[in-house]
Amino acid sequence: MQLTQECEKWPHVILVQPKKAIFALRDYYKDVLPVIRSEPTNQPDPMFPYPTQYTSLEEPSIQTRFKYVIQLEKDKLLFRCSTIDSPDRTICVKFVRRYSKEAYIKCASLGFAPALQGFQTIAGGWSMVVMDFVDDSYQLLEDSNVKGSFSSEIKEKVGSLHQAGYVHGDIRTTNMMVKKTGEPGIILFDFDWAGVIGEVRYPMNVNTRDIKRPDGAVDGMLILAKHDMEMVDFMFL
Repeated sequence: MQLTQECEKWPHVILVQPKKAIFALRDYYKDVLPVIRSEPTNQPDPMFPYPTQYTSLEEPSIQTRFKYVIQLEKDKLLFRCSTIDSPDRTICVKFVRRYSKEAYIKCASLGFAPALQGFQTIAGGWSMVVMDFVDDSYQLLEDSNVKGSFSSEIKEKVGSLHQAGYVHGDIRTTNMMVKKTGEPGIILFDFDWAGVIGEVRYPMNVNTRDIKRPDGAVDGMLILAKHDMEMVDFMFL
């Protein structure tokens, strides 16, 4: 009753005060929040994994910061990233449970894998692989119109990996890139199954239904050099 009487006595107060509050909130959200949003933050981007820097393999004292740009494959933790200090530099960052750093480095030294920039163990049993990004002068072997012309080079390069004591284990057209021009120059990647000959074994749940594989290329068995070579042959059937 008393409140009703006050409203009748001072109607301008009841109406004006909320109006002023609305204008004040409008000005606050218009002018203050953009400033807040533009301030730098150390919080990780929730759209991408947490690590935002890596230790250089060549210079362990150097930490390189980077930011995620895009996930390259929806079913893999594989990302195109750019370094903070050199925004024009593009790298590729991959998160894996299993990977042969040694086989990768050997391929890179033989000239058919991009340079490995960083490799480190992170929480939860994962490893972070940081490599140079392959530019658009390359394409997947499966997309090449002259796929057959790379057969000899691929056999030679894979053979050189074997001579160095390593197998790849998953040679496929989707794990190999070639020059769009058709000139020599292949890139082998995805060293998740790779390792030392006579030691490394196939993981569980090897896909033999959708992918043609050699006899013996099954769960838990040794990965043989001849398996790699047979997989090369399968690519050109």
